[in-house]
Formats: sequence, C-alpha cells, structure tokens
Amino acid sequence: MRNARTRRWAGIGIVLTAALGLTACGGSGAGKSGATGASGDPIRIGIGIDAAYAPFFLADKEGMFKDAGLKVNLVQFGRGGDAVQAIAGSQVDMAGNSDTTTLTLLKQNPKLRALFIYEQSGKYLKVVAKPGITKASQIKKMGVVQGLSDYMAQKYFEANKIPLDSVKFVEADPSSLPALTKKGTVDAYLLWEPWPSNGVKLGLKELTDTGSYGYSYVHWAVADSTWLKGHEKEAAKVAEVLTKAAKITAKDPDRAAAAVESEAKIKKADAKQAIELVDWDVRDFTAKDTKSYDEQMKYFVDKGTLKKALDIKPNILTGWYDEHVAKP
Repeated sequence: MRNARTRRWAGIGIVLTAALGLTACGGSGAGKSGATGASGDPIRIGIGIDAAYAPFFLADKEGMFKDAGLKVNLVQFGRGGDAVQAIAGSQVDMAGNSDTTTLTLLKQNPKLRALFIYEQSGKYLKVVAKPGITKASQIKKMGVVQGLSDYMAQKYFEANKIPLDSVKFVEADPSSLPALTKKGTVDAYLLWEPWPSNGVKLGLKELTDTGSYGYSYVHWAVADSTWLKGHEKEAAKVAEVLTKAAKITAKDPDRAAAAVESEAKIKKADAKQAIELVDWDVRDFTAKDTKSYDEQMKYFVDKGTLKKALDIKPNILTGWYDEHVAKP
C-alpha cells in the first residue's frame, strides 16, 4: 500500500536560472514541510518519471516509508533537474537526480546538499540514431537535454575524435527527441531510458551506451541545507529505506518493475529492462567520485555554462551516509 498519494508535476526543463516556473498538476505543495514531528507534515521528495527512480517507487508502493515511521509524498517531475530546482522554491524537501545536472545547479542553489549516492550506470544512457546513421562521424545534429545528456553527448564526440564545432546540439524535451529523430530534425540523441527503447520502437537504432566510451553517471539524493538541520534523523531514515529498497531492486527486478509500472505508468517489461541496466547501491561518496566532480566542473567552465569553478566541498556531504545511516 502506498504511503502517500503521488502527485504529478509537469517539469519545464533544466534551466540555469533562479526562476523555477513549474506548474503543478496535483495539489499545492507550497509552504515549509516537516516530517514526523509535531506538525505531522510529510517529507516531499522530488523525483523523475523513469525507472532510475525504482527504489523510490518500490518503497512508496510497498509502504516501506510508513513502516519506518515516515510520512513521504513523492512528487514527480518530467526531469530530475526540475525536482532539484523545486528544492529552492520550497516545493520539495529532498530530491533525486544525476550528479552532472545537479552540479550545474549549485551556483543558483548553494543550499543544496548531496547526502549519498543511490545508483550508477554506464548502460542506462544511450546514443540512438535515425536509419542510415551507424557512427559518430555521420551525426551532424545531436538532440540533447541540458545537463547530463549534453555532457555525455559531447564526451561521445570527443571519444570519437569528432570536433564539437562540427556538430549542432539541439536542446529539446526528452519525450520529443525520439519523434524528432524519426522525422530527421536531428540525426541522433543521447538520453536515458525509456527514451532509447521508445526510439527503437519507432524504427531508430541504438548505437552505443556511455559506458562504451568510459563514462557512467551516478544519482545523488539531495536536500535543502536549512530543512536538513531540523530533519537529519528523518533524512537518515529515508536513506535507510532507500538502502533496503535498492537491494530489493537489484535482487528482484520484477518486483521493482511492478512498482515502476504502478507509480510511473511505464510498462513492466520496459521498466525491468531498464532496471537491469543499473547498479543499485546506496553508498557514501568516495575520492574517485569527488575527482570526477572536479573534472565535470572544469568542463562546464570551459564550455561557458559556469563562469568559474565552484567550491563544491560544502555541497557534497562526504561521510554523512556512513555516519548517520545504520546499514541493514
């Protein structure tokens, strides 16, 4: 049984501005949220709408949050970046999103705190092309979503020694890119599931995944620093629940896929296929992780997304998970 009704929100895209501009399709989430304290307000967790959030969907559907003494509302956004942006607007208290996209949002949202990693994969993001395109050198127009997709796409061309100025990067909503590629508006796109599989159903072809050229993503659990000060115990309980749910997701993808189908309206077979591409492991940050973030920060400065590299040490709470979470 679900702990709280999932509210669906329509995201407007990952933008590097202070304004959010998000439209709610469900009830209002305005105002400061509590957890299981005197107010009894739920913890609002912003998530995306794909199988990358399987542990959240599983925990919600099977009542794991409730069993841990938590009141949790999952708030769904079209993109994970929108969920993180919503923290700044006090629409959610916590969120899940990729490391790369969240890094680009830290300048506008310095109160963001990354608590732990809950998944990683080099197989979940793929390059999908229209018929007749078989290699990187043939792609002249590349469909991307700002943030993780854009970063991985540029690394794809760099790995294939293709000058970036020879490729036009076309930003679009994830759901529109398969159709735009089929129409020939773009030659290919790089996205996470289910959009690669959806493209294949339209007659497009998967060329490769990001792991084939040495790149993986991780997902962070992120919280607002002010909220975290008063709700650290609740945040730790959320981490404990997700640790349990991630282990189940890894061992029993059918069970997790059923939850994704129920909560995100993705067909179970498609959800299971996507789930099996991900390494589900809730853990703390490592030196290897932080080195990767420094490299990504340099990339965004070189690209002009950021004017200068940010000091992200206050934002990445290395050691928080190991200190606060009792591992099962």
